[in-house]
Amino acid sequence: MTGNDKARTLKQHVWSMLRRVTTKSNFNQRIAFLHIPKTAGTSLNKIIELNCPTQYCYQYYPPHLVTTPPEIKLGCGVLSGHFVYGYANKFFDQYDHITFLRDPLERVISHLHWTKRYHLDPSQITKTEYTNWFENNPDPFEFIAYSKQWYFDNATVRMLAGVSPTLPFGSITQDHYLQAQRNLQKFNFVGFQKTFAQDLKQLCKQYKWLYFQIRRNTDRHHSTVNAHRAAQISDQNKWDIALYEFALNRQ
Repeated sequence: MTGNDKARTLKQHVWSMLRRVTTKSNFNQRIAFLHIPKTAGTSLNKIIELNCPTQYCYQYYPPHLVTTPPEIKLGCGVLSGHFVYGYANKFFDQYDHITFLRDPLERVISHLHWTKRYHLDPSQITKTEYTNWFENNPDPFEFIAYSKQWYFDNATVRMLAGVSPTLPFGSITQDHYLQAQRNLQKFNFVGFQKTFAQDLKQLCKQYKWLYFQIRRNTDRHHSTVNAHRAAQISDQNKWDIALYEFALNRQ
């Protein structure tokens, strides 16, 4: 066993011990964590896993953005995943909604770098087509217009407004933004990635979860976006920017 393997095994053992210490057998919370892609979700899910018994942790991360839940009724638990607002209604009769938001320009750039490392849904773009595109195109930002994926097009507004991912790229309107704004005001907790540590402490205090400092994933690639590209992305995601500013002003 290599040194890395030993470290990994020790980490898993410590994590398992922490779960046994922190989770409660009488867990009765009902929470839906709407995880916007590339917005601190992996880190928050670790905290959820530490505080929520395994049998009450439910995660839904299918290839597509989830809009139609299976016919399952849950008594209690924490549901997390890339689903749209209202998705949890068929799981819980009453529940709290929580989410974290990220600067839209940063989020899109981060997601673009993520797509360079991992294959997209093969039903949309084949692996060969995907690989060849990045090998033959020096400007990765052109992939946004090429792929027309929903997560490059006002993804936050789409999810918070409860919009189907089949809505074509570039179709988000002011009506969707206003619906997302109304829905966001119903959330029981809204945090921000830029203040993740302090917001996470507040979230744990609100739900009486034990807080642990989590080492967050960081982007492996840091891109210096020129003004032209930044303006293009910002214009394409103007409703996400408006919603983000609205949320910041509500703090």
